[in-house]
Amino acid sequence: MIIETTLVNWASKVRCTLDALIYVIHRNGRGAITNGCTELEIQETMLQTAVYCGIPTGVSMFRVADSVIKQLKEEGVLKV
Repeated sequence: MIIETTLVNWASKVRCTLDALIYVIHRNGRGAITNGCTELEIQETMLQTAVYCGIPTGVSMFRVADSVIKQLKEEGVLKV
């Protein structure tokens, strides 16, 4: 239940503007991983969110998230 709540919470916080996008993904992406969400679950949530925010914003969201996921893997927080 906590994973689903985390993903819904994250999706609701993603604003459809690029200004807030980087902050939200850095902050909430790390929190989602800490709460036990998988990389695939995060990607699926972003895909659903991109439909509502628009594809250009969705592409930017995935680019930012990829860098966060890469960083978390390098830190050992997220398993490869």
